[in-house]
Amino acid sequence: MDDEATILLEYADATGIIEASWNWPFGIKDLEVFGLTGYLHALNGTTLQERKKETYDGVEVKPPAFTNNLSYLAAVLRGSHHPDKDLSSLSNNVIVVRILEAARQSAREGKRIVL
Repeated sequence: MDDEATILLEYADATGIIEASWNWPFGIKDLEVFGLTGYLHALNGTTLQERKKETYDGVEVKPPAFTNNLSYLAAVLRGSHHPDKDLSSLSNNVIVVRILEAARQSAREGKRIVL
């Protein structure tokens, strides 16, 4: 595991930058997505900014439905929550693992990896 990482994601109509580190003096969950007409900047887990041309606007970030892993797991096991499209879903986690593996391969081989 690297202590520092910057991952560039290129899509047909957007570019994303993920910055991660174990060495920062405080927790940062920083993500930027640049699109054709503006960009979104996730400053942390609760603050999202949108920029279009010269304006900066805050974007409402809904609070999480679950505040801890055990209540989430209990709801899934009881069938009261279906994690089809949330951040903990299998489909989302498969995408994350593919991106992380491609980032590791890119760092190892020194070249761009296309998924």
